[in-house]
Amino acid sequence: MKLFFNTLLILSLLLLTASAKSNENTEGLTETKLTSAMGYPYKLLITRTESIKIIYSEDEHGVKCKVKVLWQAQAVQSQPQQVSKKKFSEKPLASCLPRQKAKAILAMTFQ
Repeated sequence: MKLFFNTLLILSLLLLTASAKSNENTEGLTETKLTSAMGYPYKLLITRTESIKIIYSEDEHGVKCKVKVLWQAQAVQSQPQQVSKKKFSEKPLASCLPRQKAKAILAMTFQ
């Protein structure tokens, strides 16, 4: 449980740092490495891959984001999603990577 809260704290700090950087440079997308996530399939996806990156930008309508997953010299990138700032701040990975797409990517890591 302590590990979960520590990981959640690290994720929050990364998101705050990335948010500050995106406010400085609103023209480009900000890329943040994800260090934590919810349960299935996201948690297993994190453990089975080398890296998962959420690439996002904020505007007055919310957050536009996509996810890039890397493993064994392979890369998959999700389609861009437009999500609310509230959803993004609560569950960044789940809001930017739909569950069915996350399951499909997870299945690819077993091949």
